[in-house]
Amino acid sequence: MLRKITCIKNIGLFYDATHSSHDFAKVTLIYAENGRGKSTLASIFRSCATNDANVIRRRQTLGCINLPVVKLIFKTDNKNKPATFENNTWSPSYSDILLFDTDFVDKNVYSGTTINATHREGLLEFALGEDAVILKQKIDREAKLVADKKQEITNIEKELSLYRGGLEVIAFAERMSEKSG
Repeated sequence: MLRKITCIKNIGLFYDATHSSHDFAKVTLIYAENGRGKSTLASIFRSCATNDANVIRRRQTLGCINLPVVKLIFKTDNKNKPATFENNTWSPSYSDILLFDTDFVDKNVYSGTTINATHREGLLEFALGEDAVILKQKIDREAKLVADKKQEITNIEKELSLYRGGLEVIAFAERMSEKSG
């Protein structure tokens, strides 16, 4: 299990990032604004998991002549063990890292002939677990009912516009109420 990042150099925005005081948990969510290095971190983790140096080489910091360096600490058998990327090689790599990112979606989700930004946006509204799926389906049904009622109101307002002579719907309803009362 990945415990800590101690050094990232010459990769993407990480020109010289050293020592993280935060330990990762068994499941760790990384979030930040766009352009802050999340995809770069995912690429580093993917490279370590697949032992593919090209993943990191493609993300080398622009204009940097020094080779990328990564130092991670993993916890296996209750012992901290380092994993280092130097000279375009992992020593050792760790295959037990799992990532849910755009690369995962591109390789593991098929929802038509292509996977694009619209498909990925749809994944932001997914539900995980039986109870969550049931609740999400109920929410979707209720949202459809609300949308249908809004459309019905819009249609009625359009029909009334022929009779209300420029009056707002509420003013027209009040005038009709006065006439019938």
